[in-house]
Amino acid sequence: MDAPDHRLLKFDDEFVAANKQWIESYRLEIDRLRKDLLQFRSDTKPHGLFSSTLRTGDTTSAAVGSLRDMIVLDPTPDLMNELLIRFCWQELDPQLQAASKRITVDIAKSISESIERHFSSFDEDLLQLDYRQQLRAAVHDRLMRLGSWFRQPEDGFVSATTQQLGDLIIVEAKDSYPTDNPVIEWEGDAFNVAMDGLSVHRMYDCLSVTLHNALKHGERSGRVVIDVRWDSPSIQGVARFKAAVSSRFAKETDRREQLSRLKHSFASGDPEAAMVVEGYSGIRKLRYITRNPDGSSTANFFEGTDTLTVYFSLVVELATKHEEDQ
Repeated sequence: MDAPDHRLLKFDDEFVAANKQWIESYRLEIDRLRKDLLQFRSDTKPHGLFSSTLRTGDTTSAAVGSLRDMIVLDPTPDLMNELLIRFCWQELDPQLQAASKRITVDIAKSISESIERHFSSFDEDLLQLDYRQQLRAAVHDRLMRLGSWFRQPEDGFVSATTQQLGDLIIVEAKDSYPTDNPVIEWEGDAFNVAMDGLSVHRMYDCLSVTLHNALKHGERSGRVVIDVRWDSPSIQGVARFKAAVSSRFAKETDRREQLSRLKHSFASGDPEAAMVVEGYSGIRKLRYITRNPDGSSTANFFEGTDTLTVYFSLVVELATKHEEDQ
């Protein structure tokens, strides 16, 4: 780090010598931080602040067990990758906090004391006092910024319930269907259970497809039932949601056309291959998000006496608040 520029100070040889000595001590401190402390601990780096081994505690054991169970419950990559990355950050977080504290408290204190030690005898000249103050402020700012890097990144995710997502989709859909005023009914035991992380976005995309299908092809301003249920969570923080969106046929004469359309949409092609070539939307998007490792999908449809239902299931990450309430 270059010292603040005060050209008049160069006329004082003793001050210039003290400044040179301080810069050398500062560089040695930063080199020690970079080469010895901000390293993974090993035989050659015994003072490293980071450890590459898992912590030996109940929290880590429970998290590893949950990941193992998750492979059995939902081996699809999307949520598994999300949970694995989050687990790694949680394991590393205490070490990141320790590194941040070491930089912003211990090393900042050491360098501040070094500034006083080298410049304390120069307290009569106002320029020299101003230089020391600016130097202390510059070092403090640099170390605080460096320490702030050692923390978990913000993921930008906001927890939400299926009903909150559905209400948002209905509001957005009014632009596409301005004359419609559908009657939305929520059923099931999980529509008010909060999800977190990538699950919120996956649920939004799936629910958007099924709701738009009901609004576009169902009875105008008719009744739309959204049923959301869940399997009792067998893994901490994870559950399988089953959602079904039902609407009445616009006209009885439309039944055959609607059934034919859905049969074709659910049977045609490989949604993953099509997504690469064409992009994806509608039922194809729903099938892609809800795909199983064998290529099948948890999404499908069935007809009732006068209704058509499109359904799907997703393994979702539960919001922390809901976990604490259990």
